Parts: sequence; structure tokens; C-alpha cells
Amino acid sequence: MRRWTFCVFFHRLMMKVQRRQSRSGPSGVMIPNCSEITQSREVYVDCQDQRLTSIPTSSAWSRIPKHLLMARNQIKALRDGSFLGYESLTSLDLQQNQISQVEAGAFQGLTHLTTLLLQHNQLRTLSDEALIPMANLRYLRLHDNPWKCLCPMESLIRTLQVPSNRNLGNHAKCAEPISLKNRKLKQIDPELLCKELEPVGDPNGNVTHPIEPSPIRGKSDATMLCYTYIFPHTWMDCKNQGKFKFRPFF
Repeated sequence: MRRWTFCVFFHRLMMKVQRRQSRSGPSGVMIPNCSEITQSREVYVDCQDQRLTSIPTSSAWSRIPKHLLMARNQIKALRDGSFLGYESLTSLDLQQNQISQVEAGAFQGLTHLTTLLLQHNQLRTLSDEALIPMANLRYLRLHDNPWKCLCPMESLIRTLQVPSNRNLGNHAKCAEPISLKNRKLKQIDPELLCKELEPVGDPNGNVTHPIEPSPIRGKSDATMLCYTYIFPHTWMDCKNQGKFKFRPFF
């Protein structure tokens, strides 16, 4: 009886070990349950909806990806060097995560990247230094983030407003302060960002604070209300979003 019990226990233990090894790389690092797909001779790594909290190491894949799909995960921060080993990427989809922090060196090495999707996250600020490594960036989506349009955002907003960057951050809007709420980053005056509201005094020596104007309410369009994807082709998911003014994604 004891021998039979031991055999059953040993068999179950070996099955667990085999399952773990089947999802581990050569160095023993766990590999997420992602798909490697080839389309038009380019490799897509699809890691969407995997509950990932960080970027998988590039050594996890059997082929060098051109496109990395990381939408709808649980990533909260992009640290320096997050994409080392992904130097061949031309598109990176990080939408619908929980990203609230992007360090300046997060995209280091992505010199071939042309498309970066960061919409539908929790970003309040972003330094333009993070964009410097991506010299070939042509499409940048930043909308549906709670942008705090104050002094730390000045350099990024100036970069977005350069005429040659017409497809970078087109639909992103300020969430704070109230005076700039719903104003597009591309349209606000960068000079206003570093000017704090100064108290106003009256002849009696009383100090009051100026009342900020009501936020501007703009019309919603497809880019703001829908989810946009680049695989297996460029398309919009607008289920149950009601009526909107349509604008093309690219």
C-alpha cells in the first residue's frame, strides 16, 4: 500500500515538473502563453490578454519579432531597458494596460519602431526623452490617458507640436488642470504650462485665488471611443459605443 502511494505521489510530482519545463525557456525562465505568427514574412508575437505585469524577455521567442502585441495586460510601469533584445520591432502595442510610469530609457534600442500605441492607460506625464531613441516613429497614440498638463509636460507637448510630427499624439487631451481639461495636447500653448496661478490681492489685503474657467467640452470621435488594433490588420472595435464622428486610424 505504501509503495503504491509513493508511486502515485512520484508520478504526480513528475507531471508537475514536466508542465513547468514545457513553459520554461532554456535558462528556466517562465515563458508566457503567447503566439508567434508569421504574416507577410513578418513575425508577430501576440501576448494580448495574458495578465502580464512586465515585458517578456526577447529570448523567449524562437524568431525575432517585428511586431509585439501586449494589449490588455496588467503592466503598470515601463522601466529603463524594458525592450532590450527587441531592436527589430517596427510596431509595439501597449494599449489597455495600467501604465502610469515610463522611464526615460524604456524604449532604448527601438530605432526601427514606427508605430507605438500607448492609448487607454493611466499616464499623467511623459518626458520627450523617452521618445528620442525612436528616430523613425511615425504613429504615436496617447489618447485616453489622464494627462496632467503642467510644467513637466512642456517638452513633450512641444515635440508633439512640431509640424513634421503630425501623427504623434493627435487625439490626446489634458485631464488636468481644470482650465485645460479636454484641450488637445497639440493645440495648447506650451508657455502656459509652467505658469502657476498666482494669488490675487485686493486693497484690503485679502488674498483670493483666481477662478479657473470651465473645461472645454469637445465632440467625441471614433479614435477616442473605440479601441484600435494593428493585427491581423488595422481595425477599430466600436461595440456599444453609440454614435460618433469617424476618423481613420492611420
